[in-house]
Amino acid sequence: MEAVYFKFILSLGLVLIFARIFGELAERYLKQPPVLGELVAGIIIGPFLLGGLIFNDPIILNFATVHNPFGMIGDFDIMYVIATIAVVILLFQAGVETDTQAFLKQAPTVLQ
Repeated sequence: MEAVYFKFILSLGLVLIFARIFGELAERYLKQPPVLGELVAGIIIGPFLLGGLIFNDPIILNFATVHNPFGMIGDFDIMYVIATIAVVILLFQAGVETDTQAFLKQAPTVLQ
């Protein structure tokens, strides 16, 4: 049971660390929004690149399905939960950073 918690926290930590590093690299050196670097980090460590290269239940980058975790019945996909939480946070952040005055100022132009 402790291994499930360890894998979940380690996976979440790796995703956050890689997203932060790639976000900073995109902002400083590529002069792009940090979210672009975060998306690239997700692609790199996701199941299609590095996450798909490791098969035999490794300690790190184990984004596979965990069977019967936390005393629940059924399977638990770690990356699905992390991705769902990340989408909610990303949408919240985009909503907070939206300039409503500029949006309302441009709204009549869009309606024409």
